[in-house]
Amino acid sequence: PTQPPTEPTQPPTEPDEPVDPSGTDTPDDPSVDPNPTEPGESDVDSGDENPKVYFRTTINDGEVVQSRHYEFEIEHLLSDHTVKEERVYVNGVQVLQFRNVVLLCEGQNTIRVVVDYTDPDGKLISVYKDYTVYVDLGEIVIITNLSDGTVDQEKYSFQAEAKLGGENVPLVVTCNDTPLTPVGKTYEAVLNEGSNTIKLNAEKDGREKSLVYHIIYVPPVEFSIETDLYDQTVNDPEFSFNAKIINGSDKARLTVVFNGKTIVSSSGSYFTELQIGNNVIRLKATDKVNGKTKQIVEYYYIRYVPLADEATAPRIEHINVTDGMTVQGNLFTLDIGPVDYKGNRIYYENISVKLNGEKIYYSWANEYTSYALDFKNGANDLSIRITDSDGRFADYSYTIYCDALQEGDKLGDITIQIDAKVLGLGVLTEATTVPFHQGETGAEVLVGFLEDSGYTYSNTGTLEEGFYLSRISKAGMATNVKIPDLLVQYINEDGLEWKDQKDPNSLGEFDYCQGAGWMYTINGVYTNFGFSDAVFSDGDVIHLRFTLAYGKDIGGFNAIGSEDGNYPTTW
Repeated sequence: PTQPPTEPTQPPTEPDEPVDPSGTDTPDDPSVDPNPTEPGESDVDSGDENPKVYFRTTINDGEVVQSRHYEFEIEHLLSDHTVKEERVYVNGVQVLQFRNVVLLCEGQNTIRVVVDYTDPDGKLISVYKDYTVYVDLGEIVIITNLSDGTVDQEKYSFQAEAKLGGENVPLVVTCNDTPLTPVGKTYEAVLNEGSNTIKLNAEKDGREKSLVYHIIYVPPVEFSIETDLYDQTVNDPEFSFNAKIINGSDKARLTVVFNGKTIVSSSGSYFTELQIGNNVIRLKATDKVNGKTKQIVEYYYIRYVPLADEATAPRIEHINVTDGMTVQGNLFTLDIGPVDYKGNRIYYENISVKLNGEKIYYSWANEYTSYALDFKNGANDLSIRITDSDGRFADYSYTIYCDALQEGDKLGDITIQIDAKVLGLGVLTEATTVPFHQGETGAEVLVGFLEDSGYTYSNTGTLEEGFYLSRISKAGMATNVKIPDLLVQYINEDGLEWKDQKDPNSLGEFDYCQGAGWMYTINGVYTNFGFSDAVFSDGDVIHLRFTLAYGKDIGGFNAIGSEDGNYPTTW
């Protein structure tokens, strides 16, 4: 159990580009680039022209909706492929614990659905599909396929329309201040060489919406730039390269700009000193033949990563293992809290964990980044590499000994308590000591406690995988409900929808409010994973807590990856 429909959470970097799914597999296509974080695996670009379709969704691409809460489903189409993971990103922000509902922003939204499959041969295939959905909350929405960019065609076509409350609104479109007349929703602009400005403006009933796009037109040229430059990462700040014009007239000129400053050379060989991180080299070749100017512009990105020293190396500030330690039982949750030398958190994209030589993928990220480990009996080799945003890295290694137990052997005791303070019901079940054993999942420990305490329960998923506690029931448990007035005020200000659904003999998701459901903490920290994935240690304290507002009312909103979203007062 964690929470009902989730809001998106910002990952530290943009996700790797997987596959477009009308979902298609083209592993023999040489144009498919290897995933830089997973050597040997490929992200499959699957357009509609590809005959193998992995999944489809109920998202209506390009639709306009009147609510930020958007529901959709994913249907998997290949029965011989196993779903390893589903991920959803809204405007580049990953939605953790996706349960068919996402929270959109007003205006244009990009939804990316990513699914990892294992095919019948055991190969991992990552498939994606992008959608655009617009949210109209009573303001003018401009729908267009325009984007800033560079083109090599003088005539430039695009689509645009404006809507307010689902109705069309007159749209004024100009290119370089020249009005454009549409054919339906399609506009065609004749671009000037160089920068062009396209403006879209819509007004109605005192409301106004404007968008501005910049299109650079670079016409095709017959001459070229010869250079040994390419996008690369280097460890030496001293950098040299060659560049010259090919097939130019005596009037041809090459301008080389490094990080915004022009550098010169009489021989075509250039030397410069890199700054830490990304460096940009722009090559601009111009020529004039028969009164017509030709131009080529090329950009190259050189990343300088200095080798780490004692002062600048990233470090692990928190980790719950020590070299040479012994654990009871084979299952263990590894928590890591790495930072760079400035104290900035390093997220899972820049953490590599291997157990006995096998890469372990992160399981969840909250206060720390966590990994589910399965130790073998005896000695285990755990290796960790952390990399900062500049590319410096540090390696850590540990030997962990596992004292494997027999199925059913006791591993220790935890304490579980249940409360519904947000309903004015206080503690429903006082803290109770519960034993847990080798081979039991966290969900099995939970349901044993619930049944022993006189509760029945409803859930999705199974005790072994994807367990979400949706409801618990007990005669009279939810009588005399009195939601605090201050909490009612917070929920109203938050715009959450109140529900008529309620039962004096049970509590579950969507009771009283759209953000209602069960969440839990382990040792005071809210989790963003279900009980079936929980691995307990002797002495852990578990609080099962009811929320009305996605955890904002109980201090648990960060469990779905959001920061500073809790209410000023929590219960």
